[in-house]
Order: sequence, then structure tokens, then C-alpha cells
Amino acid sequence: MPTLPTQWHWLDLGELDPLDLHAAYTGVARAMGPDDRPVVLWARPAQAHVSVGASQYPDADLDLERCEALGVPVIRRPLGGGTVWLDGDQECFVFIVPARRVPGGHRGLFDLCLGLVSDWFQGMGLPVQRMAGRDLWVGDRKILGSGAATEGKALVLGASVLRHFPFTRFAECIRAPGPGFRQWLVEALEAGMTDWRSQGIDPDTGALQAGLRDTARHRLGWTFSDGNLSDAARDAITAAREELAEPLEEGGGRRHVPDGIRINGRCYLVERSLDGGWLRLLLDDGRIGRAAAADPQAHAALQACVGEPVQEARILGRLAGRVPGAHAERLAGCICALYESIPP
Repeated sequence: MPTLPTQWHWLDLGELDPLDLHAAYTGVARAMGPDDRPVVLWARPAQAHVSVGASQYPDADLDLERCEALGVPVIRRPLGGGTVWLDGDQECFVFIVPARRVPGGHRGLFDLCLGLVSDWFQGMGLPVQRMAGRDLWVGDRKILGSGAATEGKALVLGASVLRHFPFTRFAECIRAPGPGFRQWLVEALEAGMTDWRSQGIDPDTGALQAGLRDTARHRLGWTFSDGNLSDAARDAITAAREELAEPLEEGGGRRHVPDGIRINGRCYLVERSLDGGWLRLLLDDGRIGRAAAADPQAHAALQACVGEPVQEARILGRLAGRVPGAHAERLAGCICALYESIPP
């Protein structure tokens, strides 16, 4: 049975530009041997950028021309997960561990590290709880997402301390069918996410680092020694940076959420063409949280569906008498299809 080491290296790389940030944890992981000490890597983004998951096509989720015009670089990171915003108001931390030493593989790493981070955040005054396996929430709002990958002989799990989230700046980068979708996105993000400053907590970097190290020592018996980049790690980082700097692959892929975007682990904003117009929905925990349509009659009828679970019979019952039967069936069918297209 594999056992996780208790002696760790602590690697604070300070401010890094977007390519160097993602190359750093990738290179450290690729250079890690099966018997090396695990590493906590800490860094701060020197420039705002958008990062998409390893399996995503950037142009499917993002308006790349708009991102370029806004001066926001786009990086496809090696870690999994969806589209995230990173900037100087975040402190990034990455756990890098020899894969053979992690009980339970990726799932075990999520359980261990997010349990640790949850205790750390609570010790800093944030009453977080784990949601959707990979996220931490405060009440009904998400404050942390995480992603993992295998690089070389190591497992990697990354996340960040979100001091402040610029909802409008992030929404401006998302590929949207129109300004109405983007405005809904801003409003949904404001309702579905939070950050440290909104919670009235804003410790400095030293306090955050001390909090993580102290929590890990008391909870798991981990001890840390300040580490340095080995020659092998520096070479691997250089190679990873060159890979990340290659032109982004475009076309041939679809959005992470086919018709929209994930707000948090239970809320999604989606929009699809319908009868020459459009249907837009905010789906929250399996229910219709908000609805709109280009057609005025359909729009008015859909307001009766707000709060209903996404069940065709229930939706048809609410639409009955408000729009003609055939139109009601198309609306209900489109709503259910949008819900069913959301990935698990």
C-alpha cells in the first residue's frame, strides 16, 4: 500500500508570467523521480490571463480575438478542468507528488489535498465546504476550483487563493452569442461565486503560506524545507515553456459545456437557437433559475417555468395555454435537450 511522505519541499517562485507559471509546475513534475520528496509550489501570476483545461479547444469557449484586443493571453494548461481566470489577485499553489506514493491516485490526491485546503481556509476564517468533488464553497457560492494531471512520474493538483474575481473582465473573454448572454454571465458569476475580499478576509502572502504549512504540520504531520530548482527541473521547465508557447490549436472541438458555460458545480448558463430566434436558460441544481427567448410570446410563457425542475411533463404543464401546443412541445424539448447536454 503506497504511503505519502511527510517530508516536503516548499518552492516559492514569486511572480511569474503566464507561460512561466504553467511551465513551472509542469517542469517540476516532469523532473520528479519516484522517490523524490513531494513539493508544494507557490507562485503569483504577474499578468492576467485565461487558462483552459488540457482537453479543451480554446476557441470553443473563448472569443480569442476579443482576448487579444483586451490584452489577455490564453494558455492551455496541462491540468484538467474548465476555463479559469488568473491574475495578480490570486495566489497559486500546486501539490506535486510522486505518483507511486499517492494512495488512490488522482481521487486520493483530491481527497487528501482538498481536505487539507479546507482545514487551512477554515483556520483563516473562511467557513468552506467541499462541493462537486473538486471545489470549495462558502455557503451557496464557489470560492475555489481545482484541477489535476499526471506529468511524468508525478501527480499534480493545482488551485488558488482567490482574493478578488473580476466578473466583467472574465465574461468579456467568453465566446458569447450576444451581449444578453454576456450580461447574464456576469450576473450569474456574481451570484454563484465569491472571493476572499467579499468575505472580509484578505491576509498577506506570508500569513497564507504560514497557515497552509501550519495546517499541514498539525493535520498530517508534514514538515517543509525550502527547496530550489534542480538543473533537471530547470531544463524541464524550459521545455514545457516552449510547448506552451506553441500556437493554440483551433477548430474541431466543442465547448466544455456544449451550449454555454459552467458557473459552479450546479449552475450553468446555456443558449441555443430555436425557431429562428434563441432560447437562453440559467439552470441551477436541476431547476430553471432564469429563462428568456427572442420570441415575446415564448418569453412571457417561460416565466411560468422559472423554479420548475427540468422535467418535460412539468414544463409542458406550465406552458399549457400560454403558447400553442406545438410551440410548447418545441420549447420543452429544447429545455430538456439543453439540460441533458451538460457534462456530468
